[in-house]
Amino acid sequence: MPQPFEPSAIYEIAERPELTDPILLIVMSGWIDASSAAQSARDVITGKSDMTLVAHFNNDELLDHRARRPTMRVDDGVSTNLDWPEISLNHLVDENGADVLLLTGPEPDFHWRRFAAGIAEIIDDFGVSMVVSFGAYPAAAPHTRPPALSSTASTEELAHRPGFLNASLDVPAGIQSVIEMQAAEKGLPSIGLWAQVPHYLGGMPYPAASAALLDGLFDTAHIRFDSQELAEAAATARRHIDELLEQNPDHQAMLAELETDYDERIENAAVEIPSGDDLALEFEEFLRNQSD
Repeated sequence: MPQPFEPSAIYEIAERPELTDPILLIVMSGWIDASSAAQSARDVITGKSDMTLVAHFNNDELLDHRARRPTMRVDDGVSTNLDWPEISLNHLVDENGADVLLLTGPEPDFHWRRFAAGIAEIIDDFGVSMVVSFGAYPAAAPHTRPPALSSTASTEELAHRPGFLNASLDVPAGIQSVIEMQAAEKGLPSIGLWAQVPHYLGGMPYPAASAALLDGLFDTAHIRFDSQELAEAAATARRHIDELLEQNPDHQAMLAELETDYDERIENAAVEIPSGDDLALEFEEFLRNQSD
């Protein structure tokens, strides 16, 4: 059941572990996450380390339960449990014993400024050293190339790290961007890592993008979680997609055109977030109509 809260409280501290320069990792659902790549990366992280609840949030104030309804468990006609959607902050450690505060749950429906202010208090309270968030978006990228990472960062030094793609554009913001901006105002390094997912695969799992996010986490914040199972899943997915494409020479030709265009754009560092085109639509329809 949801925890009782004082009317003015957005969060309450559940436990205060001893932490050394923790990073705050934000992986919340509800915003751009093509192929659920960020959520899959989060699942790998939470499966690699025991977690301790650090803070829970006033979900009745933050979430619209008509849009995010609790799940009722029915056993042989008897209602036995309600599983409520919850936002929570947990502590875990990476493979090298580094401290990570993981903020997960649905993106708040209400009170974004109050929520972000509460996270800012937690950042100060626990001495957070860096803020990192995960996301993924559909891009004009072929599955035959390693997934690229784009970044939204608090400084040019972070944004222009080798291997990151950058662009200048106006886009709607998620709650992680609000938190990142607040961290930047405190002089704290903050960065959003965004994996590119081939736009013809955006509706199905794409473990290669999840593995890229974990690799980006290590490159950026030196936080390591084993991504071997994601690499194996990515190899299996690649073989399956290749087998589907081999059945149709027309789609092989379209893939070759996409590869050529992608390679040229990467070489020129010209990155765009497309709305989709005829090639993507035909490709996506082909893959989704497969029986398996």
